[in-house]
Amino acid sequence: MNLRIVLAFLILFLLLAGCAEEKPKQSTFICDDGTVVSSLDKCSNSSNQNNNNQKEPVTFDEKYDFCLSKNLVQEKDDCLQDLAIEFNKAVLCEELTNLDLEKCKRLVWKTYAVISKEIENCDSLLTEFDKVECIKEIALNASDKSICIKIDDFTKRGSCLAELAVQEKDLSICDSIEGSAKESCQFNVSIAISDVSLCNNFSLPSIKFDCISRIAKQNNDVSLCSLISISSMRTNCVNNLLSSS
Repeated sequence: MNLRIVLAFLILFLLLAGCAEEKPKQSTFICDDGTVVSSLDKCSNSSNQNNNNQKEPVTFDEKYDFCLSKNLVQEKDDCLQDLAIEFNKAVLCEELTNLDLEKCKRLVWKTYAVISKEIENCDSLLTEFDKVECIKEIALNASDKSICIKIDDFTKRGSCLAELAVQEKDLSICDSIEGSAKESCQFNVSIAISDVSLCNNFSLPSIKFDCISRIAKQNNDVSLCSLISISSMRTNCVNNLLSSS
């Protein structure tokens, strides 16, 4: 009897010793990015961490490789065109698939000309439209009406001055415009300044009251409509504000 008890204890001891020596198995998982983790829920954290560790492309070569890594053709084209403009490399436009090659090159040349702030560079552009737009952008960026005046075409010169006048909210710039476009410039600047007293400068009641009506709507101020003496236009002014509120 005692021998059986001793044997039983001995067997139990051996079993317990074997369990103590056996190490628990730990499962591992491999994420899509190749990272080995202990559980699947850590895959997203690992991916985010790797993305955060990736450096933002800075140099031309880095940005170029980044563009080529785009899977969608349109995204790749947009990226390459932006890169061509940023680094003044019109040759990159030849790698486009969907975007217009010539338009891309024109954007590159035009942007370079505008950034240079030298209107002589605008002369290198292919079309007359691009040349004028180039000069206009330089004038607007420099807030300099003397640059607009260098445009030979009468109408396009006036357009440049009118845009500059609205941008600067400066009625005096309109004085440099010849013909009927001058009053149109003054009208748009008056609205940009949002001062109804400037509407009194227009002799024609229709233009004067249209000016007041636009400023009233712009400021959402129905009380300004009372300044319109023509009843039909005054009613339209009030109705326009009520319909938009």
